[in-house]
Amino acid sequence: MSIVYLAKMAESPGHESKENNSCAARPASGISKNLKNNGANLEDNLSTGNSSIVSPHGSKASGTYKWPTTSSAPLKLGSVSYSTPSPIGEQTFNPFNPPADDEQRMRSQFADAGVDYWIEIAGQEGFEEASDELDLLDLHTIDTAQLSLVPSADLSKDNRGEFRQENPDYTTVSPAQDIDPLFSNDPEAFSVLKDHDRSNARQTTASEADSCQVRDEPTEQLASRLGCLRIAEDGHLRYYGATSNLHLFRNGLQHCFQPSIRTIRTHGQDALERAGLHWSSDPRYEDHLTTLFFAWHNPFLGVVDETAYYHYRQLYRAGNTTIYFSPTLENAILGIGAAYATRKHPAIKDDPAEFFAHRSKVLLDIEMDSPNVATIQALVTLSAHEAAYARDSRGWLYTGMAVQLLSDLGLHLELDQARVSGHDTPDITNLRRTVFWATQGLDILWSAYSGRPSSIRYDEQRIPFPKLLSLDTWRPYVDEGDSAQVPAGLDVSVIGQTHVYMAQLTTKIRKISSYTGPQVAMTEAKAFARNMMRDLRHWRNSLPAAMQVPFLDSDDDTDDANTPIAPAVIMLHLQFLEAVIFLQRPFISAPDAPGTNTLQADQADDDSGSICDASANAICRLVVIYRQQWNLRRVHAQIVAIILTAALIHVHNCCVFSSSKGVQAHKQLSICFQALGEMSHFNMSTRALEIILSLRRDWQDQIFGDLGRKRLGGDLQRLH
Repeated sequence: MSIVYLAKMAESPGHESKENNSCAARPASGISKNLKNNGANLEDNLSTGNSSIVSPHGSKASGTYKWPTTSSAPLKLGSVSYSTPSPIGEQTFNPFNPPADDEQRMRSQFADAGVDYWIEIAGQEGFEEASDELDLLDLHTIDTAQLSLVPSADLSKDNRGEFRQENPDYTTVSPAQDIDPLFSNDPEAFSVLKDHDRSNARQTTASEADSCQVRDEPTEQLASRLGCLRIAEDGHLRYYGATSNLHLFRNGLQHCFQPSIRTIRTHGQDALERAGLHWSSDPRYEDHLTTLFFAWHNPFLGVVDETAYYHYRQLYRAGNTTIYFSPTLENAILGIGAAYATRKHPAIKDDPAEFFAHRSKVLLDIEMDSPNVATIQALVTLSAHEAAYARDSRGWLYTGMAVQLLSDLGLHLELDQARVSGHDTPDITNLRRTVFWATQGLDILWSAYSGRPSSIRYDEQRIPFPKLLSLDTWRPYVDEGDSAQVPAGLDVSVIGQTHVYMAQLTTKIRKISSYTGPQVAMTEAKAFARNMMRDLRHWRNSLPAAMQVPFLDSDDDTDDANTPIAPAVIMLHLQFLEAVIFLQRPFISAPDAPGTNTLQADQADDDSGSICDASANAICRLVVIYRQQWNLRRVHAQIVAIILTAALIHVHNCCVFSSSKGVQAHKQLSICFQALGEMSHFNMSTRALEIILSLRRDWQDQIFGDLGRKRLGGDLQRLH
């Protein structure tokens, strides 16, 4: 009935362009504006969910149209086929007063011919070109079988044509109401805030408390405790919780004004020019940096799916709109890739990594008017860039912004249940899960690195982990002239699975980080440490055989350099070892601490010290392997934080122990110094060196100062 509604508006007197009226009527169709130029693009535009929205407005259109005079093959939209009508010649069609006996037939023919009808009408005089900015709805969330017309702005009655209902039995329905079935098919679809109260209170079921279900009882709607996805002012789905009150609007948020929403296509280039960040595209250089990003940075957390990235980049460059690619993300990726590049571009005078990162930040300011999934990926990537350049505050804030967007876009929902139609493919669902877990993983790592509370407040068990996928295309890319051969015996298929096991590990790191502070009793903390240590070992033992590093548990290092290990797998084990140190470090005691040498002493303290020593030694061992096999010039910046954690254990042992344990700690500390020096392209590496040197100097002064005072006190006693 939404097509009938729009047809009536096109025929009505007074349906003219009102440029100066903020409440101008703008009924929106789901047909892309380029359909009138090339109908063959219809399936691609709709199936990718990237259609621009045509809003026909202009002078009054005639009510007489020439229907197709010949039959044609069915037109397929996604999984739905639409058959064009049989020849009916030129007819005058009045959808508001059809003959009684032909009403059903005419409505059916009108719906079937709707696509061709709108392709033809879009090319007639009086209909203006649609704006590229009218991206009213992400079609990934709409079943093409229920393709309806969804408005982005309010149609105030003052600006609507004067409609005369000639047939009282024929009721028109607002186009906005057509989206209601999409939100009510599945009781679980958009009612996601289940009652997690641990008390004995009665749990509200989805069938009786689903605020998105169309109800006749206003009390149930008002009293609902569940949140919903609703169409926001930019035409995209946004999540609103029960306390927001905005979730009660089933037909989307509508206003008597058109919000000022900038787009990168329209405003991006001008903003970059004003910032002095002009860049004449060099596809060869950009592909070089992008390949470096996917080879050395991305596999650790997997925030960007490589195949999906190239696919949606191509769609975007073809003029389509997509929520899975943006120039903001592209420039952030180029910034990370430039950190691994050994050559500069002649057009870039300053640091290429900073140049592309600055471009991404300028575009980010525009994109935040209407953020999407690519915005989250860009923020996570920019956060990693800021961390590498030792700008902790900005990196921490970018991660927090990404976390907030998770809930804004509804990525914190159980995505299998949140699929309102069959239009979302399993690949899209897995991509959204991957983005969620990569964002949460980075937030947890930032939390551990900074010692601050994690921004994530969701129960991670709600969102399934991403699926394990094989990635056979990975190559140790260095430069265009490098053959980038995979070492013999290396199974690269597991590289595409590393981020899944990393997501599992970060959930344990989150628990470790939250189990700190004076409010936790020591006995309770030790019990937690024992249980968590068991969980961590179980996690490591459950890794696939291709991800295992068995010689880490032995003292024999003869096979270290001869056993190829994927870079992402090395990073995974390094992160595991750092988590072990985080868990055991609070229980380390001084060798001469009271009670440590008595029979009543708790042996857990000594075990914790030994576990930390072994983990720190294993970290240095893996760092040496990485240097020998892959070069520390091409490594994820997170390794700097891990080396710093291990180095502090070695500094402690150097200062506290003078036996062979202290000598061994000196050797391991030298490895840390050398590795951090080789990674000087990361500013955080230089800062880590300063921290280590400063702490060693302070601790040595304290220990030798105490020793000198003890000796002086003994000499004074002998004099007396």
